[in-house]
Amino acid sequence: LLLFFSRRVGLDDSGNQIPLHGGARLTGRAGGFGVGAMTVQSKESDGRPGSNFTVLRLRRDLFKNSDIGAILTSRQSARNGHDYNRVGGVDANFRFFRNFSINSFFAKSATPGAKGDQDTARMSVGWEDSNKRLGYSFLTIGDGFKDDLGFVRRTGVRRQFFDSAFHFRPQWWRSHGIRDLEPHARRFLYKDPAGTLVSSTIHAGNQWTWNTGTTFEVAVEPRSEAITAPFQLRKDVRAILPGRYDWTQTLVVLETDHSRKLSGSFRGTFGGFWDGTQRSIQTAATFRPTYRLLFDLGLQVNDITLETPAADFTTTLVNLRAGYAFSTRMFLDSLLQYRNDVHQFSANVRLQLIHRPLSDFFIVYNEQQFTDVNQPAGRGVVVKYTHMLAF
Repeated sequence: LLLFFSRRVGLDDSGNQIPLHGGARLTGRAGGFGVGAMTVQSKESDGRPGSNFTVLRLRRDLFKNSDIGAILTSRQSARNGHDYNRVGGVDANFRFFRNFSINSFFAKSATPGAKGDQDTARMSVGWEDSNKRLGYSFLTIGDGFKDDLGFVRRTGVRRQFFDSAFHFRPQWWRSHGIRDLEPHARRFLYKDPAGTLVSSTIHAGNQWTWNTGTTFEVAVEPRSEAITAPFQLRKDVRAILPGRYDWTQTLVVLETDHSRKLSGSFRGTFGGFWDGTQRSIQTAATFRPTYRLLFDLGLQVNDITLETPAADFTTTLVNLRAGYAFSTRMFLDSLLQYRNDVHQFSANVRLQLIHRPLSDFFIVYNEQQFTDVNQPAGRGVVVKYTHMLAF
C-alpha cells in the first residue's frame, strides 16, 4: 500500500494515458517542518472531463530519530463537483535505543457512492542489531477504501507479517571462508474482515555469506491461496478455478560479489504451483570492463504445468542493459527486452544530465515492436527538466 504513487498521475484506472496541461511541485523545509506539495491538471480526453490532482505532505522531526506527519491527496473532476476522491492520513515513526522502532499510520478515503469501510491503518514494531532481526506488522484495508493517487493491491483484507533472522559467525566457519550464517523465517498472512484465510506464504531458509562476498541461500516456501473467482495466468491457458490451493516450493539463490569486474546471479524456484508444478529460473551476468561502462545480460524462464485439465506453457524473458557514465553528472542507460509470450520487443534509452544538485535533465526514448503483425507498434520521446529552487 502506497498512499501516494506519482506514476498514477496521468493514467486512468485501466492504465491508459491521460494528456496533461501541466503542473507544479514544491519540496523543502520551513520552520522545522518538511513540506511537499504538488498539483497537476489533466486535459479533457475522449469525452472524459479533466481532473485536478493535488498532494500535500507535512512532516516534523522529533527527538533524534523520530518523526510525525500528515498527508492529503485529492482528485477532483473539473466538471462534476461530486466526482472526486480524497485521502487524508497521519503517520508516526519512533526509533529508540538505536535498534527498536515503532511505525504506524492511519488514513481514510472519501469517495461519493463508495460503500463499506473506507479506513486503512498499519502498525509495526521491530528490533534489529548486528546479531538478529525481529519484526511484526499488522495492516488493515477496508473494502471501501479507494486511493486514486496511490497504489493499493487489494482491499477488504487484513495482513500480518512476521519476520525473524539470526546471524552466527563462529571462528571455525570463518577460517574456512564463510563469513556469516543467517537462518531466517518470515510469513505473510492475509485474511478477509470475517477472519477467513485469503493467502499465506511462509519462507524458511538459511543464507551463507563467504568472505569473497558471494551469498548462497536455500529456502522452503509453503503457500496457501484461496480464490473466489476464476482467473487466467495468460490468455491462451485455461483458468484457475475458485477454491483453496496448497503447495510447497523450494527456492535456491546464488549471488556473487557485484563489485567485481565479472559477477553473476541465479534464482531458481521449483515445486508446486497452484494445482500443478513449476520450474522457474532467473539468471544474470554483469560485466564492468571499466568503472564507466556496464553490461548486464539476463534470462528468465518459467516452465509451468497445470493438472486439471492439463495445460503446459513456457515463458521466456531476455533483457540486456548497458550503461555508460561520461562523468559524475552525465549518464547514458539503455534496456533492450524481449518477451516470447506476447511476442514483444521493447527498448528504452535514457540520457541523464545533473545540471546542478537535485536538478536533472532527461531525454528518454521508448519503442515497442511486436513480432505478431496484428499488434500495433509504438515509439515516443520524452524530455524532462527539473530545477530545484532554494529559498
